[in-house]
Amino acid sequence: MKSIIQTLQLRHFLYQQEVSKIKMNSNTHSPNPITAQFNRSMRKSMIDITQHQVAVLIKVPHTQQGQKLLKTFEGQIKEELSSRNTAYFFSEFERHKNGLWLIGTRK
Repeated sequence: MKSIIQTLQLRHFLYQQEVSKIKMNSNTHSPNPITAQFNRSMRKSMIDITQHQVAVLIKVPHTQQGQKLLKTFEGQIKEELSSRNTAYFFSEFERHKNGLWLIGTRK
């Protein structure tokens, strides 16, 4: 149950809200395609908490701009997860194919 709650909290933390310029003739907002792609990838992130470790998987966006945005947030993500899971030490991010992994082991 703790894994599910923290997964939803992580997805909420990673979500980026940004809209581009308002169209001149209408009152609608058009989403920024970079943040839309980034948010689509962040929806697939997940946390698995077991007795001895915490495994975090964040799907890497396909676009270069999305990857750059994710790279700027790595420190904040690690800090957020370590504050939520104080009983675990977290390693550095490791990329395996299209996933960014962060493993935490119990102190």
